[in-house]
Amino acid sequence: MSFGLDDPLSHHKSDVMKVRAFQPEVDAHQDNQRSCFPCCCGWPPVVALYAFLHRVRGEILLKRDPANTLPAEQSFLTAIGIAKQQKARSFELRAALSLAKLYRSTRRSADAHAVLTSALEGFTPTPYLPQIEEAQALLAWRRSPTGLILEID
Repeated sequence: MSFGLDDPLSHHKSDVMKVRAFQPEVDAHQDNQRSCFPCCCGWPPVVALYAFLHRVRGEILLKRDPANTLPAEQSFLTAIGIAKQQKARSFELRAALSLAKLYRSTRRSADAHAVLTSALEGFTPTPYLPQIEEAQALLAWRRSPTGLILEID
C-alpha cells in the first residue's frame, strides 16, 4: 500500500516520518499476512495502525493542498471505516474529529454534526482522551446559513 507521500512539504516532515516509519512493515504485511503475530487487540500490529495511518495521511494531504479536500476526506472516511471494523473507538473518534473539522471548514456543518455524533456515542469525557471534549465543543458550535456567524447550541 502506498500512501502517496513522496513529495511532502518540508514543514510536514514530522507527520510524513510517522507514516514512513511504518511503510516497510505495511508493505511486508501485505506481502505475507501470515507472518504477522496478532497484537493485544487481536489484529496484526501493522493492521491495527491502518486507521491511524489513513488519518495522518488525510491531515498531510489537507495541509499540502487545502483547496482540494476530496483526497483528505476519502482518507478520513477510510480511517473511520477501518476503525469501525476493528472496533477501535478512539481511532474512530480521532478520524471523525479530523473529518468534522474538514466538513466545518467547507460549510458542511450537518455532515460534521452527524460524523461526530456517531463517533461520540458511548464516550464520557476523560483526561486520557482529550479528543472527547474537543469533539463535544465542536458539536456545540454551529455555523449560520451564511457561514459568517458562529453560534453555540
